[in-house]
Formats: sequence, structure tokens, C-alpha cells
Amino acid sequence: TYLMNAVMSQVWSAANILQIIAFMSVIKMKFPSVSVELFEMILGLVTFDIIPEEFYEPIRDSFFTLPSDMFYYQ
Repeated sequence: TYLMNAVMSQVWSAANILQIIAFMSVIKMKFPSVSVELFEMILGLVTFDIIPEEFYEPIRDSFFTLPSDMFYYQ
């Protein structure tokens, strides 16, 4: 279990570092264009936009069919 805890700690740290790097693009600073492209790629990974929307949108709509004329709190 010690080895598993060490591995999970490393994975968790890597995910946190990726989030920090990805959201550095939100800061109002000028970055080189190569860095901006890298930030956009990392932001897609961190926000879990790995699968394009055109693939999962029909599946999502088939699971969550809500009538558009009905309020959600009723």
C-alpha cells in the first residue's frame, strides 16, 4: 500500500501542476505564440475536453431528454 500511496501522490501532484500551468493563460500577460498553443492543448486535457462534442452530444441528449417548455424546478 505504501507504493500505491506514493504513486497516487505523484499522479495527484502532476494533475495539480497541469491545472496551474493551464490556467496561467488566464493571467493577463503576453506569452509567445508557441506557449499559447501549448496552454490551449493542456487546458483541453485539464478540463476533460478530450472527446469532441459531436461524438458525445447525441449520447448525452438521449440520456437527458428534458422537455424544453417545462421549468426544471417543477
